[in-house]
Amino acid sequence: MIPNLRTVSPSGWQTYLPSQKRFNILQSKNALSLLSAAAQAAYTPKTPQQKADLLDLEGEILMKQGRYADALLKFQEALKFRQSEGYAFSNLWVAQSYRNIGAANYCLGRYDEAFRCHELALRIRKTVLGEYHVLSSDSYENMGVVLRAKGDYQQALIYLQKALDITTLRTVLVQHSGQF
Repeated sequence: MIPNLRTVSPSGWQTYLPSQKRFNILQSKNALSLLSAAAQAAYTPKTPQQKADLLDLEGEILMKQGRYADALLKFQEALKFRQSEGYAFSNLWVAQSYRNIGAANYCLGRYDEAFRCHELALRIRKTVLGEYHVLSSDSYENMGVVLRAKGDYQQALIYLQKALDITTLRTVLVQHSGQF
């Protein structure tokens, strides 16, 4: 569901931390201090994108700790770094930022803002990846969950059905072709 944040990056924060520092870092009560110590010892971000990656990780940790307002600030800061690096609106990193901001707003009960952010993420994902990509499905599902929380069950069903259709289609294609 929405709080389960997924990373688009094939070279996400994991590449910046030594493997021994990665052990269940998100589950630790001291996750933020562990992350800070590991980052200082092993890695200093050199680009706005790298700084945004670390901010996303900090935001994810805060989400898992139930500190949604703090996570929202981290995700918004990550978006600013990505925008400062000149990423176009159609960049998947920007979409991931909007998705994360939407997740935090959802957890804070700010459903209209959450829906708007997931809608922006979907627009980017459909442009870059196409309608039937798993990340487009993720956006449809998130939008459906937000609408369900708002009590708009008919609209929620439309978005959730779209997410299910994409997932089902991808599953059938993988089963028949062995790839997708």
